[in-house]
Amino acid sequence: MKVKNVLSLAAELVGLDDAITYLESGVSDDAPSREEEIKKLLAAYNMALVDAATDFAPLVKKKVTENAEEILFSALSDIPVEIISVTDANGDELPYIADMTGVHLKKPAATAVVEYRYVPDRRSADDDLDYGFADRITPRALSLGTAAEYLRCAGESSKANEFRAKFEESLRACLRPRGKLVLPGRRWV
Repeated sequence: MKVKNVLSLAAELVGLDDAITYLESGVSDDAPSREEEIKKLLAAYNMALVDAATDFAPLVKKKVTENAEEILFSALSDIPVEIISVTDANGDELPYIADMTGVHLKKPAATAVVEYRYVPDRRSADDDLDYGFADRITPRALSLGTAAEYLRCAGESSKANEFRAKFEESLRACLRPRGKLVLPGRRWV
């Protein structure tokens, strides 16, 4: 599934019928206006994606570095939001200091493993839904968040708050642990 499918769902929720047609066919009688709406929807989508990644479903990666004194953030594959831990190869904590440039170890280590939370990269409309929690969060949930952010930016705070509540409820439902469904045994009467 593509990001534009989520944008189309959000446009439907907000009532932007012309934007839906433009997303599906690329044809519109007022293309510049539709492109502007799509840019706004895409910005709202990226904000909703960051909200989901920071508040509900943290994305976590590890970076292993050999002969380390410092691990620069530029060496990490994604933008870190929080350093969770810095350990050696055995899993023992290493003392460190983090600043704007990276993680600096107080003592050099043969192997350092930095575990960090990150935010997903900005997406375009033609990108796939391939962020780190795509298997858990549904496109419908992200469309609710996109609609909420779009309406908030448009100044419609009461509608935005309604969609935000639905977005958060939907995220909680998507991320709820699922176990085996066990039904009680039946008896013949």
